[in-house]
Amino acid sequence: MESLIVRSHVCALIFNRKDFELYCLPNFEGVKEFFLAAGMKMVGEYILDLYNGWKVLVAAAVFGFVFSLFYMIFLKCCARVLIWVTVLAAIVLLAVLGFLFFWNYRNEADEDFKLLYKVLAIVFWSLSGIVALVLLCLYGDIQMSLSVVESAASFMFTNCGVIFIPIVINILTACFVLYWIAALVYFLSTGEISQWGSTPFATVSFTDALFRNSFIYQLFALFWVWAFFIGLNQFVLSATVIQWYFTANSDTKGNISIAKSFCWALFYHIGSLAFGSIFLAIIMFIRFVFE
Repeated sequence: MESLIVRSHVCALIFNRKDFELYCLPNFEGVKEFFLAAGMKMVGEYILDLYNGWKVLVAAAVFGFVFSLFYMIFLKCCARVLIWVTVLAAIVLLAVLGFLFFWNYRNEADEDFKLLYKVLAIVFWSLSGIVALVLLCLYGDIQMSLSVVESAASFMFTNCGVIFIPIVINILTACFVLYWIAALVYFLSTGEISQWGSTPFATVSFTDALFRNSFIYQLFALFWVWAFFIGLNQFVLSATVIQWYFTANSDTKGNISIAKSFCWALFYHIGSLAFGSIFLAIIMFIRFVFE
């Protein structure tokens, strides 16, 4: 085992590492070796692949962002045509599949396969007819839905700044998670640390029930704050859309203020967001415990 002294601190390392002031952190090759020694080779390879392919991932994200903008423009101009063509294509596809199975039924010599092809043809023709009937019965509701889609596309096209709302809130969430991880490391250092079998991992045990309960509280706080940010994102987006909806008309594109939406959330509705997010946090915590 190799030791590295950095400003009177000793870092016991057995893997490739990089030195950051008072800390000795493994580089990506070291991370791969770490998980390999722990019997988790695939995890290390995934992490190394993410590092090696980060340029491709960034390019894909930029392409997806640009494509989404063009798709919104397309929806704004051709939403009704796109939806109706998609629905009618689905009906035609089901009917064509039924015809193909019927054709196989007419030309198949094996009686078992003939029965199978006949049943499949009837099923696909029935599905095609059911979808067509539903389409006729819900024509008015579909038209209303198309109007909503067009309005949403128009809102996004004229107010592209709302795209950055989830990005900003996700950055805030990531900052909190990093803070929580740092606090967790300090908290776990108060327990008794022992090696987990022959792996490089460690287990932490607490003899005092207060520390154990504090860990449970900290874990629940993570889910609660996470759920709060989810609710904040939804509230700010909703408040921004409301501002646009009640100010947009034939003369103006609508007046929105994302800053005002954040102010509404933090100064007038933060209690409601916190109270509502606690129920989501409880569900997340229960799922974490049982899964």
